[in-house]
Amino acid sequence: MIDRLVDYVVSDAPRTRDFRLAALALAVLTVFLFTFRQPVYPGPDFDEGAYVNVAKTFAEDGIYAEKNLDGYNFLGPVISTGPTVILPIALLFKFVDPSIPAARLTIAAYGLLMMASLAILCLRLMRPQAVLLAVLLVLFGWGNQMPYMFRLVIGEGPGLALLFTGLVLWLTERPGPIRLVLTGVLFGLVTITKVQYAFFVLPALLLMWIANMLWYRQRRWDYFVIPGIVSGVIFFGWTYFTYFLNGVGIRDPAADMSTVQAAAGSAYFVLDVTNKVQNVYNLVNGTIHGGLFIPAALYGLWRSRRRTGDGLIWGILTAMLLLSSGFYILSIGWVRLSIATKIMAALFVAAFVFDAFKAVVQATRSTTSRDSDMTPRWIALMLVAGWLIFTVVLPSFRAIYYVVRLGDASAYMVGAYLTENALPETIVESWEKELSLISDHVYHFPPQLVEAQVNAYEHRLSDTPAGELYDFRDFVDPAYVVIGPLGRKGELYSAEKLADFALVETFGPYEIYARR
Repeated sequence: MIDRLVDYVVSDAPRTRDFRLAALALAVLTVFLFTFRQPVYPGPDFDEGAYVNVAKTFAEDGIYAEKNLDGYNFLGPVISTGPTVILPIALLFKFVDPSIPAARLTIAAYGLLMMASLAILCLRLMRPQAVLLAVLLVLFGWGNQMPYMFRLVIGEGPGLALLFTGLVLWLTERPGPIRLVLTGVLFGLVTITKVQYAFFVLPALLLMWIANMLWYRQRRWDYFVIPGIVSGVIFFGWTYFTYFLNGVGIRDPAADMSTVQAAAGSAYFVLDVTNKVQNVYNLVNGTIHGGLFIPAALYGLWRSRRRTGDGLIWGILTAMLLLSSGFYILSIGWVRLSIATKIMAALFVAAFVFDAFKAVVQATRSTTSRDSDMTPRWIALMLVAGWLIFTVVLPSFRAIYYVVRLGDASAYMVGAYLTENALPETIVESWEKELSLISDHVYHFPPQLVEAQVNAYEHRLSDTPAGELYDFRDFVDPAYVVIGPLGRKGELYSAEKLADFALVETFGPYEIYARR
């Protein structure tokens, strides 16, 4: 029985019906993980509140900016996440009332696109059994971040959806000029969706163009140059627009550039050896694809060595994996900066595990008897099964439990309280930007420099807490102050500043203070 099971697992031609049923089950599971109880798990947070605010402002005012009592902010969410996230949501808001749950449906759609394009790409590179494993690893193999990522309005997921779609379009033997231009457009959109993706997508194109000329010699020059030029033009063009052209006439360019310079030091990179060691550990520890990141990356290099079309494709993917890994290791270490690396690594781990298991089976199989010693194959099967339980099965139960049982509706309760007790023109001071999408009041947010100072203080780049630099009373005279996770983290609202306010209600992590 074990022999038949092993043969089926490594079969070069698994039954089509079985593969289709497994793919359908995974598709249903993916839809469930990305959409079930989407409004409350996870609870609305600061970042998506800022991004959805930009989409709402563009839909209502036609201005690509974040809006609050001080006016329009052309930095922050405007430059940290691109139009590929903002504009589809803004278009949706032309037909439905602006809200975080509605915006999250757009991100879920991106999630389904990413999973579909990833599966198509994998089918070109590996056996169907390995494709199913790759999909499972993407969903569950890296610490339950995957369902979470496509349930929040953030740019990391949409950027990867566009990346894998571009790779599917590009990684063919003889793509025509139109296909190459479309590939460049998609790669360009990737780089403006999240700027950190530009740090590995654009260099990978350049590196592999050189590698093709010197080693592979499998593609013409235009295979790399056209996508590289188109994607570069989109990236640098959008960057120039956001910093210098967007909001001309209604923004203060000098003040904005001063804010950008102040924030630049803590934006992505810190020079801290302890931080770098921790970043490496975050990629190679056992909770990330069962600890197989390094063997899988080495396997990718080994697959890339051949001067063939297949070797070139593996070379492209390996270059992106290693460059994204290098960027994360050198970075400040935020979890979201590692998302691209961990998802791409799933492809390599799946191919490595399947091919390694198949190699063991073939090496131990007798050429004369099917009843040869089963011990090596039995051991290999048990090792893979144990690894799967640890890496996929147990995390899948956790992910499903989180989706079904966890969640936080506190932000909606805050909105309901303010709606019931305050007129729409009431001024509310808060750094919890998600609230501006939940209640129709006049919100005042701390200036963009405050966020930069919070990051600098957190990573020991400054000795001054943000709360010492910001006093909301210098900017606004609110009727309410709402303190949530971010305001508490930044220590922005001390007891002395709230002397004229009284705590009137608490919902989860949110505290509502009303003027006495």
